[in-house]
Amino acid sequence: MKLRLGLCATRRTASSRTGALWRFWGRTIRVATLFLEKLGPQGRCVNHVVSQNKVRANGAYGIILEATENCMVLGNKSYENGKDGIAVDSTNGPAQFNAIVGNRCAENAGTGVHIGTGSLSTCVEGNRETRNARARSAHP
Repeated sequence: MKLRLGLCATRRTASSRTGALWRFWGRTIRVATLFLEKLGPQGRCVNHVVSQNKVRANGAYGIILEATENCMVLGNKSYENGKDGIAVDSTNGPAQFNAIVGNRCAENAGTGVHIGTGSLSTCVEGNRETRNARARSAHP
């Protein structure tokens, strides 16, 4: 199950197109993936902050940013997920200028933090990645 967060996922208003800052923080998420993405050809997922969440025991990714711009993932805990703890992906559009900072990822079936090919200018700093099935690859 994917829990799609962000103004881009819950409603479309003028604010979503102008890049208003939206925050999602302090939640405990189990059996759902925090999934930020743009929706539709006009949709945008820009300037979102995902912080202080506990994401655990999902069959897929813990937190994934797909086709996002200028989003921040800060101080989250992502444990025991079926794929990567936190992933940035450009499969359905460019993921650019995102920041993955100060997160803890452990015991995931993939890597702790994975930055996919095609993701541009992603800042990855101060993350703790321990006991994940795959070693972290060099971040672009």
